[in-house]
Amino acid sequence: MRSIRIAFAALALGAPLAAQDPMRPMANPPGPVTIGGFVGFLSNALSGEDVQGSTRTTGIQAGGEIEIHGIFGFGPRNVAGFGAGTRTGIGIAQRGGGQSGSGFTDEVTSTYVEVPMVINLQHQRPGAAPFFGAGVIVGLNTGCSFEGTSGGSTFSGECTEASSTMMAVTANGGVRIPFRRGHFNLRASVDRGLTNMEKNFKAVISSFSFSVGYNTGVSF
Repeated sequence: MRSIRIAFAALALGAPLAAQDPMRPMANPPGPVTIGGFVGFLSNALSGEDVQGSTRTTGIQAGGEIEIHGIFGFGPRNVAGFGAGTRTGIGIAQRGGGQSGSGFTDEVTSTYVEVPMVINLQHQRPGAAPFFGAGVIVGLNTGCSFEGTSGGSTFSGECTEASSTMMAVTANGGVRIPFRRGHFNLRASVDRGLTNMEKNFKAVISSFSFSVGYNTGVSF
């Protein structure tokens, strides 16, 4: 009996020590609030009444984000192990698109400072787990340029009629992979513009993006 009591005492003392081991992965997600950063690329295209022969362009994105896990009175788990959360932050993204027609091509790129506002559903199981989200993106245009060819000549310059702001709807999904005191996010997103890229040109931007990020838990 004495040896059994000693064994139980060792387990009782060892459990909290193991929980505090800084090398062990945290729960998924690692706490009610996480912060982190991300980098990725975008594939962009224009669509609308004034677009002729839409072609795709590429851009980059980077930024920081904050996630709040557990909203609207939901507990840590909701339906089928998924819990609700929100995500916002600030980032930079290069969006635009191109056109190609008889004897001409042109591409336009705008750089936006963006703030997403997204509702997430994330699975709470340990280890790699899926997540999904939807929301809106608002952005401020910090610069716009164009380049192209016409009749064998090339041209380029700064946009003069670019809209100063943008808004888009977004849907995303991916996988969260716990690592050390946080988790990696592998995220794919589809964004659809709600506002014209230029004031007198009926065209909106649609983008597909893929990003890699890392978030860690925050204690208050």
